[in-house]
Amino acid sequence: MKTIDRILAVALFCFVAVTVGSVSAQDYGNRPSQYTGYHGNDDCPPQYQTIYVTRTVPYQVKVCKYHPCGTPYYVWVTRYKTLRVPVRIPVSR
Repeated sequence: MKTIDRILAVALFCFVAVTVGSVSAQDYGNRPSQYTGYHGNDDCPPQYQTIYVTRTVPYQVKVCKYHPCGTPYYVWVTRYKTLRVPVRIPVSR
């Protein structure tokens, strides 16, 4: 019984060794580049410059107004503010 167990263990070890060796041989050289999304011919990633553009964004405010008789009521008023938003653009070399 021990002989059969040893034979099966050796066969399993050989199967795993052959399988792992063939998998690593098949994917050699097909690893993704460390710079994903870059398809240039050099080894350097693209360089970017940050510029700021202005955007007008609406927002709402609750305002208290008064009827002609003097009683208060609340309304939502839309206002606009201008923001500076950073945008990255690629720089040509």
